Amino acid sequence: MYFNDEKIPKNESNKDAFSKCTSMEQAKIHCPKRYQAMLAWFEYVNTVLSDLEPKTNHMFYFTGKHRSTPSCPVQLAANFNPGTGSQKYKSSNKDCTKPALYRLPFFMENLGPRYNAFSVAAHEARPGHHTQSQREEDQYSKMKTHFNAVFFMAAVFLDRVAAGRFFLGLSHMLFH
Repeated sequence: MYFNDEKIPKNESNKDAFSKCTSMEQAKIHCPKRYQAMLAWFEYVNTVLSDLEPKTNHMFYFTGKHRSTPSCPVQLAANFNPGTGSQKYKSSNKDCTKPALYRLPFFMENLGPRYNAFSVAAHEARPGHHTQSQREEDQYSKMKTHFNAVFFMAAVFLDRVAAGRFFLGLSHMLFH
């Protein structure tokens, strides 16, 4: 159900861990069980995003004057703030000098759960916030208006995912 196969040890969930495990390099040393669970979560979400992307290709333009997708990649990253319990998206800048971040909370009691990885990944990355926010940043940043038709498309899509109507069709395409 979760990305940690067993309960996370107490010494990886206390104030000492919060001060020692502040990067993936430090987590590998001081929070090895959490570190392994986070790597499993990254791998799973990357697979979900890879499987989801071709299913949404018909919804967007990738080149030309009508391009509706961002040019920056999305990179998974651990969020080491112990007060964070949800996944978050952070846009890059208009020049895409660094990737946009899809941040997963490192200090949850259990990392995951697996069952919501599909819908949350779609919400946070593509076709969700990444398509909405990063496209706004790198393609519309010079425009005075902030109207974004992609926001509406993503909202309708995600509303249907949440309602289960679209998810059933997508899960059939992905897993059968």
